[in-house]
Amino acid sequence: MGGRSAPDNLEKGAETQTCLSISNEKEAKVSGRYFYQMREKPFLPEASDPVVQKKFLDLCEYISGVSFPTY
Repeated sequence: MGGRSAPDNLEKGAETQTCLSISNEKEAKVSGRYFYQMREKPFLPEASDPVVQKKFLDLCEYISGVSFPTY
């Protein structure tokens, strides 16, 4: 997200992503987690719910006309 109401700046976001991508630290080698300004932060538990994820992807497909692959 960007614009005047964005919660942070682009450089800070890129800094966290870059650090995680090049780090050899065990803590950086994770998937499915949320990081903000170099720290792991909690996210809504519903985001891990496969039913909620399916509803979200179905809605995105409905709006965009682009279907997502299923695995």
